[in-house]
Amino acid sequence: MPAKPLRMALGALLIQKKYDYSDRELVEQIQENPYYQYFIGLPGFQLEQPFAPSLLVEFRKHLTDEKLAGPALGRPGKDTVIDKRTEYIDSVDRIEARCKFGISKRSHGLGLILGNVRTYIC
Repeated sequence: MPAKPLRMALGALLIQKKYDYSDRELVEQIQENPYYQYFIGLPGFQLEQPFAPSLLVEFRKHLTDEKLAGPALGRPGKDTVIDKRTEYIDSVDRIEARCKFGISKRSHGLGLILGNVRTYIC
């Protein structure tokens, strides 16, 4: 039996998780729904089953391997939210400082002074 593509396995498991189908129900739904068939990567609508329901066990076994485990999905933790707030405040302060420096540079001609200093240093 040829191997199935990763898109098919992952897409089928995503549909199953979203709608809480059993293995048999999932294969029947994919067989009847052209949108599901497109989602799992089939080239066109087909009336036959794309895979046997027992193959989902193999999909889950291969896709739950520790090598594929990544960060947990969902809402970020409280630490992440605080870090994002701090990062945002820092970026706003940085932009404000650059703006004030740019205005001072233009109004006092500091761009010309710094440009000349750089030529002597280099």
